[in-house]
Amino acid sequence: MVALPVLVWAYGPAVAVPVITISQIMGTVARIWLNRDAMNWKVVAWFAAGTTPFAILGSLLFISADTSLLTRFMGGAMIALVVLAQLPWSRKVRMRLWGFPPLGASAGFLAAVVGVPAPFTSLFYIAYGLKPREYMATFSMSMLLIQIPKLAVYSTGDLLTPLVAVLGLSIGVIAIGGSWFGARALRRIPEKVFVIGINVIVAAFGVLFLVTG
Repeated sequence: MVALPVLVWAYGPAVAVPVITISQIMGTVARIWLNRDAMNWKVVAWFAAGTTPFAILGSLLFISADTSLLTRFMGGAMIALVVLAQLPWSRKVRMRLWGFPPLGASAGFLAAVVGVPAPFTSLFYIAYGLKPREYMATFSMSMLLIQIPKLAVYSTGDLLTPLVAVLGLSIGVIAIGGSWFGARALRRIPEKVFVIGINVIVAAFGVLFLVTG
């Protein structure tokens, strides 16, 4: 969520979203491999039933959208995501298996248009009752199923330029290492301070994009 607005500010959405897609694929593959023996394939299958068609639909919309309008939409979505994640209902979610197709549809569409799925998507996996390693493997595989259709559609729209490839692979490598360092850094940073900092950064960029386009 922090990397996306910085990339949009520096390069524009047409570069930022494909770059984030490549880096997310690398990061999710690493997490899947490390937790592959704990995968809940039933949840993955139900999530995929909803996410694949809507990820494709959102990607087609992205490659045909006006850049200024898309930037403003991203700004509004970032602000909305920050607000929604703070609502009391996010702490009281109860999830059932039949809820994963609509969750996949909304997450796939949002990820294709905005760049990343809603940050509270993970809450539904936790609310389903997955154990820590089972959650990490299952959620990562679900996110990978969002990124692959996106990348396929972006390639048809000539968005996978050399710049996108270099930035995506570079950030992906950094993200893999960052996962290791981040896990240790979080032990030294109070959780509330970390969450507040992330929300402030994302909301600030959201306002900037919404106002300036």
